[in-house]
Amino acid sequence: MTPDAPTHAGPTDQAAEREARLKAAQQHDAEVREAQYTRKLTLAILSTLQHKGVLSAAEIDSLLLAARRSTDASFAPSVAVRAEFQPLEPVADPKKVRHEQRPPPVFDIQID
Repeated sequence: MTPDAPTHAGPTDQAAEREARLKAAQQHDAEVREAQYTRKLTLAILSTLQHKGVLSAAEIDSLLLAARRSTDASFAPSVAVRAEFQPLEPVADPKKVRHEQRPPPVFDIQID
């Protein structure tokens, strides 16, 4: 038999190939689940920062656009999108923003 002659895969080769494809599919599914979790967590953090007044809606949109640009190879780099930023105004509710640090809690426990 010549080295160029086609060989037929035996049952063990087919089983190994099937197992390799199954492992690759499982790895892909795990990566997709991790990406979805990361996306949801990031959106939750950005939403919280927006509701607390730390970031504006325009800043959130700019961050999301930059993230999409970095992951999407088909986005044309020549397209320029600029969000208009306005300086943040002081928050009227002092409960939302705390500048002072609180001392750590002290527990007074008597053991008899």
